[in-house]
Amino acid sequence: MLEKKIRAADARPTESEIRAMARQAYDELVGRYCEQQRCSPQLSDTHSVANRAFGDYYQRCFEHGGDAPFTGAEREVLARKWGLKRVQELEQVIALAEKGHVFIKPRFVDARLREMGFEPHDGIRRQVTAAMYEPYRDACWDADLIMRGLPAQSRFAADEATRSAPSAQSSPEPMPAEAVAEPAASPVDTSPDLYEISIRAAAAKEGDGVWSAKTARQRMSLGRLFTLLMGEIPVSSITQRDLATFMTKRRLINQKLSPLCDKEAQMILDLVAKNEAMSGKIDGGPSSTTINRDVTGLNRLLDWAEGQGYAMNNFTTDKLRVSKNGRSRRARDERAPTSEEDMRKVFALPTFTGSQPHGGGKGQATLNRRFKAGKAIIHDFFYWVPLLVYYLGCRREEICKLCACDFVLNAPVPFVRIRKNHNGDIKTAASARSLPLHPELIRLGLIDYVREIEKRRYKALFPELRPTNDVESFGDQFYDLAWAHIRKRGGLSEGAEIHGVRHSFNVSLKRGRVTKEERADLMGHVGESETDERYSEATQLQIMLENMMHLPNLTADLQPAAIEVPVYRGHVPNLRCEPVVGK
Repeated sequence: MLEKKIRAADARPTESEIRAMARQAYDELVGRYCEQQRCSPQLSDTHSVANRAFGDYYQRCFEHGGDAPFTGAEREVLARKWGLKRVQELEQVIALAEKGHVFIKPRFVDARLREMGFEPHDGIRRQVTAAMYEPYRDACWDADLIMRGLPAQSRFAADEATRSAPSAQSSPEPMPAEAVAEPAASPVDTSPDLYEISIRAAAAKEGDGVWSAKTARQRMSLGRLFTLLMGEIPVSSITQRDLATFMTKRRLINQKLSPLCDKEAQMILDLVAKNEAMSGKIDGGPSSTTINRDVTGLNRLLDWAEGQGYAMNNFTTDKLRVSKNGRSRRARDERAPTSEEDMRKVFALPTFTGSQPHGGGKGQATLNRRFKAGKAIIHDFFYWVPLLVYYLGCRREEICKLCACDFVLNAPVPFVRIRKNHNGDIKTAASARSLPLHPELIRLGLIDYVREIEKRRYKALFPELRPTNDVESFGDQFYDLAWAHIRKRGGLSEGAEIHGVRHSFNVSLKRGRVTKEERADLMGHVGESETDERYSEATQLQIMLENMMHLPNLTADLQPAAIEVPVYRGHVPNLRCEPVVGK
C-alpha cells in the first residue's frame, strides 16, 4: 500500500491526458467568456480589445514558458510589429500579473488533476499550468470570433467536430475589461496590417529602384501612422470607412511628428485626442497637398498588397482626395510658379549683394548677419541653392544633395550630372540627366566653388545641409535653414515656394518656344508618348544651353566676388566618394 501511494505521488499526466485537460479547459473558457460578454453588448469594442490583449499575454507566456520581464528591447520589437497601442494593451495585462494577479488559478488546475485521478503538488501543477497557455490563448481569440458571428479557429475547437456546445462550468476569473479606445482586428484574418505591408513594399520597391529611399520612408511612416490611429487592422479587412476615418484623424495632426519614433508616436495619439475634443477647430492642419500625397501613398500600399495575393475589400481612394476651392485642378495649376518679381527680391538680399561677415553654419547670429548689408559674399548653400534652382530648373533635392564629383568642369560645355550618388537617390529614372552650367553660374564663381569643395574633400557640395535624422532630406534642411527665412525677410508672396521656381523655369522656356521634348530633357520629365520616350535622342548640351538662354537674367547686376567658403565643422573631412551610379 505504501508503494502504491509513492507511485501515485510521483505519477504525472501523459501527453494524451494533458491534451484532454487542454480541450476541457478551452471548452469551459470559451463558454464562460461568451456568456460574460453577451451580458454587456454595449462594450463589444472593449471586450474585443481585452480578448486580444489577454490572448497576446498567454501567447507570450507560451513562448517564454511563463511570465518573464518585459524588456525595452522586446517592447521596441513588438511596437514595430504591432504598433504602440497594442503593446500598451499587453503591458496592462503584464502589469496586473506583476502585481500578483494569477490568471490560471491553482484551484482550477487542481480540479482538473483530481478529475484525472492525480494528487496535485507544485511539480505537477507547473506542468499542467504550462500546458494551459495555448487553450487560454485560443479561448480568448475564439470568443472574439464567436461574438462577431464567425466560426472558431482554434485547433482545440476543430479536434472534435461533433463535440457539444461549450459549457459554462467553473473557469478562471473573468478577464478585466481594460479601458481602451480602439477596437481590435479579428484574428480570423491572418493578413498583415498596413504597417507590415508598408515595410515589405518599401523593401521591394526600393530594391527594384521604383521608389527612392525618401519615398520608401514616407510610405513606411504612412503605414505606421495608419496602424497607430486605426489599430492593427489586417489589410484584407480594411474598409472604405476605415480609410475615411483615418483621413479624418490625419487632419487633426497639426505638428511635424514622426510615427516611426515611439516617443513622437505617443505625442501623435495625444494630439489627435486633444484636437478631437475641440470638434476639429484647429489651426495649422496638413495642406491639401499633404493630404493628397498620403491618399496616393495609401493607394500604392493597398495596390501592392493586392498584387501580393491578399483579398481586398472594394473601396476607392479617389474620393478621399481634396482640391482647392472644392474643385478639381489641372496638374499645371497644382503648384503656382514663383514670380519673377519674387525672384528679383531674393537676389536683391544682402546674401547676394553683400552681407555682414560670418562663418557660415546654422546659428541665429549667423542668420542675422546674412540679412544685414555689408561687404562679405559668402558662398555656401544660402547663396548657391537659389541660383542653381533658378538657372538649372532642378528639383530642390536634386540640387541640395549634389557633390563635387557630379560636376564635369573641363568639358567644352561644363555640365552637372543629376543622378544617384552617395547622398541620395533621384525621383525617377527620367530624372537622370546632364545639364549645362548657365553662363551666369560660371560668371558668379560656381566652378571655383566646386573646385574648393573638391579640394577640401567634402562629401556634399553643401555639407551644412546634411540631414540630422532618417526622416529629413538635404532639401528639407535647406527649406528650414534658408528658404523659410528668405521668404519672410525678403517680403516674398505668401505662395512663393522653392518648388515654384522650377515651375517658373518651365514657363519661361515654354514662352521661348522650346519644344516639349526639349523641356522634358531639361527638367527630367517622362515623355508624353512612346515616340517621345523611345525615338527622341537626348538633347545635346549645346542645344540645352541655348534653350536655357530664354530665362530672364535676374542677376546681371550682381558682382562676382572673391570666393569665401566657410569651413564646415560638422565632421572631419572625408575622401569624396564616387557616385553609386551615373552617366
